[in-house]
Amino acid sequence: MASRFRQVEVTDTLQFTWIGSSSPASLSLTIRTASDTVVGSVAAVQSAGGNWYAFVTINDSFGNYPAYLMAEWTATASTHAGNSTRLVSRMVFEVINTEALAQGRS
Repeated sequence: MASRFRQVEVTDTLQFTWIGSSSPASLSLTIRTASDTVVGSVAAVQSAGGNWYAFVTINDSFGNYPAYLMAEWTATASTHAGNSTRLVSRMVFEVINTEALAQGRS
């Protein structure tokens, strides 16, 4: 993941990317709240060149903004000795809800 912290607008659809030199046996992305509630989970889709993608739409369900979420990639890979190793990569980001400006008086 390129940015360790970023700000996104509620209802945005985000593209998360995993780049690896070898293919993992499994790869998934989970979005969690600060209280560890899962708000989204998706399996990654592979593209050419060792890139995997997952798309997540941030729902308007938090009530209070800003809300802080964590994206967590979990991969299972085989080592050269034939063992399975779990790899985890996390990124925290802030969700905001921008409201339209009030109409001016006539």
